[in-house]
Amino acid sequence: MKRTIIMLIVLIWPPAIWADGPHPDDFAFGYQLSVDKFGSLYKITLPEDVYQNVTRNDLGDLRVFNTHGEVVPHVLQFRQSDRAKAPEQLSLPFFPVFQPKGKSDKPLSLNVKTNAAGAIIMVTGKTDTDATSKISAYLIDVSHIKKTISELQLHWEGADSHFITTVSVSYSQDLSAWHTLVRAATLTEMLYGNHKLEQRRIHLPLRQAPYLRLQWPAGATDVHLTDVRGTVINKVISRPRRSFTLSGVRDADNLRVFHFDSKGVFPADQVNVRLPQINSLIQAVVKSRQNADDPWRQRCRGVFYNLRMDQTDMQNPVFSSALTTDRYWRLEILSDTGGMGNNPPRLELGWTPNDLVFLARGESPFTLAFGNADMRPPAPTDNLLLEPLQNKTKPASLIRPAHIKERIQLGGASRLNPMPPPIPWKQWLLWVILVAGVVFLGFMAWNLYRQM
Repeated sequence: MKRTIIMLIVLIWPPAIWADGPHPDDFAFGYQLSVDKFGSLYKITLPEDVYQNVTRNDLGDLRVFNTHGEVVPHVLQFRQSDRAKAPEQLSLPFFPVFQPKGKSDKPLSLNVKTNAAGAIIMVTGKTDTDATSKISAYLIDVSHIKKTISELQLHWEGADSHFITTVSVSYSQDLSAWHTLVRAATLTEMLYGNHKLEQRRIHLPLRQAPYLRLQWPAGATDVHLTDVRGTVINKVISRPRRSFTLSGVRDADNLRVFHFDSKGVFPADQVNVRLPQINSLIQAVVKSRQNADDPWRQRCRGVFYNLRMDQTDMQNPVFSSALTTDRYWRLEILSDTGGMGNNPPRLELGWTPNDLVFLARGESPFTLAFGNADMRPPAPTDNLLLEPLQNKTKPASLIRPAHIKERIQLGGASRLNPMPPPIPWKQWLLWVILVAGVVFLGFMAWNLYRQM
C-alpha cells in the first residue's frame, strides 16, 4: 500500500518538479542580436514587425534568450518615460522691414543696431520710408533665448475672411549672412460656414540661431504682425518618430462611418485624416478600441481639410492623442454636407517605437523572440535591472547599443493562434484513483464478509 501511494505521488507531481521556462521555439519569430561583449546592459529599438506579430498590447509575449536558450531579464522603455516637460511659449521681439513701393526688385539695405548682449534694438533702412512703403519682412530676435525654438506662432491684423499667404524663414548668426530654414510655410485664416480654419504655426528645424528673418508677402496688402511667440522645448526626444497610413472601409449600415485595422499594437499618439480629393472638408471624430468587442473611445475631434487656394495646398495639422496601442480605429463624419466626395479617406497614425534594455547574461548571440498567444507576461524587472545604475552620474552611458541582425522563424505563425485547452489529465488521474480506491475498499469489504 505504501509503495502504491509513493507511485501515485510521482505520477502526479513530475510536471511541477521538472517544469521549465519558455524556449525560443515557443514563439513565432525572432531577431538575432549581437553585442560587443564589453558591457552588461544593451539596448535596441524594437522593429516594426514586432508590433504586428505580438498578441498582447503590453508586449508580454516577448522574451530575450541567450545562445543556450536561457531567458535573460529585459525592460521595455515606453515613450512617456522620456517625454519632455510641457513646452514654453515666449514672446519674441520683432522688427518690421519696409520696402518702398515699386522698388521690390532692388536689394534693400538696412541698418541694424544691437546692444552689447547682441539683442536688436533698432532696424532702419538706408532709404527713408514713406506712406507708400510696405512691410516686406520681419526680423525676429531670439538672441536672449538659450534653448531651441521648435515653432513660431504668429498673430496678425488687417486680413479679410479668406486670408492665405506663403512665407519663408531664414536664420543668421551675425545679421549679415542668411541661410534658409523653412523654404515655404502656409499661413491662413478662413471662414467657411460655421467653421474657422486657422494655421498660425510655423514648425522650425531644430537649429540654434540668434536671429530669424520672416519674409512677409502679405505686407503688400497691409496685413501686419501683432504678436510673435516661440515655442521652446526643454528636452529633445532623440527617438525617431514613425507613421503609416491605413485604408478605410465604409460601414455597411452607416455611410458616414469608416473602419480601419492597424493589424498591430503600435503605440500611437498622433492621428490625422487624409482626404484624397482636393477641396475636401469634413468635421469628424476618430475613435479606437483594442478588441472587436470593446467599446469605442474617442481619440480626437476636429475639422479635417485638403484645400487649394491661389496654387497653395493646405492640409489640417496633425492631432495629438493619448498614447494607445489599440488595433481597431473608426472615423465618424459628423456633418453630411458632401464635403469629402466618394473616395474613402485614409487614416494616418504617428507612433514612436519602444526601446528594449536587456541584461547580457550568458553567451551571445542573443535572440529576441516574439509572438505567442498563450504566453503570459514576465514578472516586472524594471527596478531589479536598473537599480545598479541609480547611483551613477550618467546611467544612460552604461547601456550599450546592440545590433539587430536578420529575422528568423522560430516556432512559426501557428504560435500566434491560441493552443487548444490541455487535456485535464490530473483530474482524470484523480478520478481513476478515487474509483480504484472505492473498488479496493469494496474488495476488502467483500473479503471481510466472506471471512465472517
